[in-house]
Amino acid sequence: RRAGAYPLPRALLARIVRRLADAGAKAVALDMLFLERGPGEADAELSAALRSTPAVIGAAALFPRADAFAQTRLGGGRSAPLPVAERVLWPVSPLAGAAEVGLVNITADHAGTPRYVPLLIASGADLLPSFVLRTAAVAAAAEPELEADAIRIGQSRTSVDFGYHLPLRFYGPRGTVATVSAQAVLDADADAGAAVRGRVVVVGATAIGTADTFATAFDPVLPGVELVA
Repeated sequence: RRAGAYPLPRALLARIVRRLADAGAKAVALDMLFLERGPGEADAELSAALRSTPAVIGAAALFPRADAFAQTRLGGGRSAPLPVAERVLWPVSPLAGAAEVGLVNITADHAGTPRYVPLLIASGADLLPSFVLRTAAVAAAAEPELEADAIRIGQSRTSVDFGYHLPLRFYGPRGTVATVSAQAVLDADADAGAAVRGRVVVVGATAIGTADTFATAFDPVLPGVELVA
């Protein structure tokens, strides 16, 4: 409402990223897909803002109708049954080269409730990380290490399910994960600055009209950005 348009203008997103960086965010992850070019000046401004701080943006894998899994080599003599993408929707240049990129895909059950994050997805000869995995690695400044039933990033080790899927554990309804208004960040609100300092910040839309919501046991319209967080 304050911006006067949705999606938010990229120049405004650039201001948000820079404000978060100035406030001391450990990493900034934009839970958004930049699949089309915007105004050249605005794209350049957002690219520069992303380059100024540890940042991640989204891509999306598309799958055939049937479940597609294949035994995939992971290196070190290890293999695992991973989901295989038919194709991947990548962010456009110059944004694609300004930040790390991760896949935003979520696995839901037959009722549409999200249950897993596929941390690794195969695409041709490539092994692609999820948005969640890439963000955790960027924040820790460490590359993920694959174990038989876990992924280690720096000093943190996380157990995983079949095919390196991360089970989702919901903490509660919307707002359970600390949520800060982007407008407060733009206004340099002291409380907003304190809330993001030293933390990974996931930026996305919480308005119900954006259609990026999921039904869970705690909340019928949990924002997708909070699910990712």
